[in-house]
Amino acid sequence: MASKKKNNKERVMEYPIDITKSLREIVDSQDITAKDIIQTEAMLWGFDKDTDEFKVLNALADIKPTKSIRKNGLKYVKALESVSKSTGMYVEDVEVILHNILENADFSKSIFIPVFSKMNKEDIGTTGIVKQLYDYVISEFEE
Repeated sequence: MASKKKNNKERVMEYPIDITKSLREIVDSQDITAKDIIQTEAMLWGFDKDTDEFKVLNALADIKPTKSIRKNGLKYVKALESVSKSTGMYVEDVEVILHNILENADFSKSIFIPVFSKMNKEDIGTTGIVKQLYDYVISEFEE
């Protein structure tokens, strides 16, 4: 487990996935879900479970990939609308939170999207965050 300081108080982060294992060991594990991956990435990027950033990213895992989404990918606007509906936040607020994620995330700690650590945040963009994380949801339904 890793620790994260918040409000000058030491907190222990409990990740849904055992991050002490190698990526190969994690991938070979049959009991991880897209939601586990998304939650773990959000926490590794620096967002506690009680933050709006975590809630927005977590809500991506609840968007069921329709046949059209599996074929064409999840459109950014559709993602905003779906996350808005499931979280009770306004679409505009969801977009602001995604921009906050982009601005404040520590992508160098990413396990499942290691390319993020090598990219400029401007090149990732909010659409890149949504696409990369949601690809795990799509792949879960393809198996």
